[in-house]
Amino acid sequence: EMDWDRNGMVSFKEFLFAFTRWIGIDAEDEDESTFSPHGYQGFGKIAGSSALQ
Repeated sequence: EMDWDRNGMVSFKEFLFAFTRWIGIDAEDEDESTFSPHGYQGFGKIAGSSALQ
């Protein structure tokens, strides 16, 4: 199921796509505070918070 191009190997991109579909992450479930059009932004917000300094 993960080997979309049927080359006998599962790339990280194929794995990640299959995994996110398996756990049910899609565009409707995205939280704007965690995701942005430019990619995942969660760690930057955590690292920049005053609670960790």
